[in-house]
Amino acid sequence: MLDLHILHCIKNGLKYYKDNENDFKGLFNDIGSTLQTNYYNRLVAIFDTIQIDAAFTRETKQFPLISISLNEAELDTTSFLGNIGAPGYQTLTELNNQECKIEIYANEMIDIRLLHRIIRGILLLFKKSFLDIGYSDVRYIQSKDLKPIEIPTGAGGIVYNRELSYTAQSQLIVKKSTNPFDDLPWTINPTIL
Repeated sequence: MLDLHILHCIKNGLKYYKDNENDFKGLFNDIGSTLQTNYYNRLVAIFDTIQIDAAFTRETKQFPLISISLNEAELDTTSFLGNIGAPGYQTLTELNNQECKIEIYANEMIDIRLLHRIIRGILLLFKKSFLDIGYSDVRYIQSKDLKPIEIPTGAGGIVYNRELSYTAQSQLIVKKSTNPFDDLPWTINPTIL
């Protein structure tokens, strides 16, 4: 679910920074005020055209585009089966490592630079929200270098791309009533209603 949570976070964060110019400029405290204003004006100009979606939907025909993909794996030494539970429930717990790749695509290099910094700021701004819904941590891993790629677009030309990587750990918890009449046997061809 990390990809869905990040997608939601980015949508809200972009609006937050568009509506709060001073906080936006605080993200760019390492550049001059004229360039900060130029970057803010650029965000306002492209805000309604920014597409945000899960990866591989192949529906976007305009840029900038932010897409998010998810890889998930169990943490090797942390699987617990049936070792905890509340009265009346059997609980199965698994700790997961989730990795999201956030891809930024844009026709203009300035948009890549702008969105890259904003996304990093957004995930810091809303980090407590991730922790509040059960993630044990959310970590920025790296960004890959800006690269031009050829994507068939209506207008032709080059599209620029940059990838950011984040990881988060979370628990998958399955609760099942321990009522003996509520048994869930595994069958080869179950009937699904």
